[in-house]
Amino acid sequence: MLKIKRQPGSLFTRLLSSFILIIILFISFNFLSYSFSRDMIQDEIIRYNHLNLDNTVRNYEAQFRLERKIALNLLFSPEANLLKRSNGSLNYEFVSAVNKSVKALYENEDLFIYNIMVMMSDMRYVIDKDGSHQSESLFTKYYLNPQYNESFWLQEMAQPFTFKVYPASTFTEKDSSKELTKRNLLPVMIKNNLNTKLAVIILLDGDKLFEKFHQSINPNFMIMDNYGQALFTMMDGSASSKLPSFPADQTYTQKDYNYYFYKTANETGFSYINRVPYENISTQFKKLNLILFSLLLVAILFSVGASIFISIKFNNPIKRIIESVQQFNSELPKQTQIKEFNIISDQFNSLLQTNKNFNHELAEKNSLLRYYSYTNKLKQIYNNAADTQETLFHDKPFQLVIFQLTYRKRFNEQAGFEQDRASSFFREFIQYNLVLKYDDPATLQLEKDEIIALVFIRNNTPDLRETLEHMKKVFDLDKELCFLTIAYSGVYRNSSEITKSYEEASSLVKLRRLNEDTQIIEHQPYECTDSAFSPSEAQEFHNNLSAGNLPQTNRLVQRMFDQMSKKQSPACHFAGFALSTADMVLKTLASLNITQHPFKGNMAPAEQLKECHTLEPYKAYFESFLRESVQLIKQKKEAYDPMITFAMNYLEEHYGEDASLDVVADKLNISGTYLSTNFKEKTGINFIEYLNGVRIRKAKHMLEGTDLKIQDISHLIGYQTINSFIRMFKKHTGLSPGEYRKMHTHSLNTRLQD
Repeated sequence: MLKIKRQPGSLFTRLLSSFILIIILFISFNFLSYSFSRDMIQDEIIRYNHLNLDNTVRNYEAQFRLERKIALNLLFSPEANLLKRSNGSLNYEFVSAVNKSVKALYENEDLFIYNIMVMMSDMRYVIDKDGSHQSESLFTKYYLNPQYNESFWLQEMAQPFTFKVYPASTFTEKDSSKELTKRNLLPVMIKNNLNTKLAVIILLDGDKLFEKFHQSINPNFMIMDNYGQALFTMMDGSASSKLPSFPADQTYTQKDYNYYFYKTANETGFSYINRVPYENISTQFKKLNLILFSLLLVAILFSVGASIFISIKFNNPIKRIIESVQQFNSELPKQTQIKEFNIISDQFNSLLQTNKNFNHELAEKNSLLRYYSYTNKLKQIYNNAADTQETLFHDKPFQLVIFQLTYRKRFNEQAGFEQDRASSFFREFIQYNLVLKYDDPATLQLEKDEIIALVFIRNNTPDLRETLEHMKKVFDLDKELCFLTIAYSGVYRNSSEITKSYEEASSLVKLRRLNEDTQIIEHQPYECTDSAFSPSEAQEFHNNLSAGNLPQTNRLVQRMFDQMSKKQSPACHFAGFALSTADMVLKTLASLNITQHPFKGNMAPAEQLKECHTLEPYKAYFESFLRESVQLIKQKKEAYDPMITFAMNYLEEHYGEDASLDVVADKLNISGTYLSTNFKEKTGINFIEYLNGVRIRKAKHMLEGTDLKIQDISHLIGYQTINSFIRMFKKHTGLSPGEYRKMHTHSLNTRLQD
């Protein structure tokens, strides 16, 4: 071996020479790359910091420009103009409008506003995001700062400027002389020199601005105004007081082992400064030199050693393989310590063994191929693909069975394994039982909760219903954890009808009754119609829910469930009605501007209703769901302002009079437009809709409890003509007043007879 390795033309010599040449090329490339990059790194670091500061300046200047724009828009808004002409008295409507505008600006997170204040110097009054305050109370209780007090801002309002940024400072919020929070805020004042009685003060969150706009790894940052005063700084006191002079024709300078990058903005004249310690850069260079040199030395030693080792290991197996090929006969090569040679020997053995087992494996693969052929055929139903060759069934009569699995909630708590694994157990059990009685059945699982079986029918095969009943007895043993819906089609005689048989079985699955037992469905026993509220019932449900009438709302839902139960409606109809009703409740809450959810555990109704398999869980769920919803509505109503409360009480007491929008608005000394808008916003329905709801409710009580004529009831509840009353009553109830009285009288007589 040594003689061969020393030969100039040997495989070993050529391999080793090639490896050494590649190593030399890589080492040369690394040296050149490092020499070039080392000189470029420092320039790149300086360029990076310069570009980063440019980006910071651009962001800050754009933010100041935006704050100035929105403040001027607020100053020149119609509401602010009316405040300017208030002559020492405040109008609640204008103050509310300004507060609403201020709150909208505060809620915009992109403005980084902690608070925005509209200050009136003549009345010493301030409007901010929380409402309106006396300026002395605001700056001594909520925004306490030794420098920025009430007198400071009043003096600043008299100064001749329109836009000014003040040094950032810590503001303390107090309540009963107890400190609550401290904030580092950057004050900005915007005003109109023509009217010094009104100004906008914006308190920017300085820390958030810094985190958003200064994306540097070095936090030493400062903003100075035109007079050299620090407006905002993240440097320590000693560093900020020892700043160097900044030449106008440069973008950075050095002092005391620090780089100072700086830029003066054209629009505001502010100077932006970022300090980068030189020791950070030099330390990185030293570490880089040491790491690269160490890596290079290790790479050289490892590469040379690996080259020699690989060359030897690669040369020896090739040599032994050549010797084996030259000496090869009918006997297999002998095992050696060479791994590669042993692999080749094993391959010879494997080829011989493969030849012996080929027929057996081919039979197994044909069975597997048949399974996948059936699967592919059934998948065409889902994918609407074209039919494949009709070679699977050979026109044998067949029936298709669907086993739909429903896992109960307690399955995950008690079973100890996943649902997918349980589904595979079900499939194996079904296949085992079918194989015992039918020829070549196929049991497939295309969905995790659905198993499909193809059963081929012969003259002497047992009845499919009997086989399924036998399996049902086993399934019922685990009904506390899981139950099935089993539906099977009629007999079909051609493979082209597989889609038709699947559609038949799928339609039967939907006819499952509402219980927790395994069911076998083979035909449709009755005409199936969807269950839902009628338009009049839906309107009545909405009106009662909006009014917070829990008993009536719950009665409507429970009555619908009882009707479906009496008709023996399928389970899917219960689920559909439940989901549509829950959706109606959520839409009603949304119309009332209620953002809280009435369901518990952060689970949407669709998820919770999946666990309802009988009538009682449905009823119990909606009792809780409606109770929580009505509670939210009542809480919302309790938060109504006095104007809405007065309007609703007035309509309850004067529904029979001229209770128009203008009349009620005149009682409140406000405009009809303002009352209409506010009423809709607070209650979720229009004023006239609410009035008609009150009148129809009163009319129903009169129809049920008195013998008054319909025309008299119409006048008593405030309708000028009986036709208007009948039309509105039918719109709300779906019945005319006479039909409603007749139905109520019949129902009362029936209860009395019972």
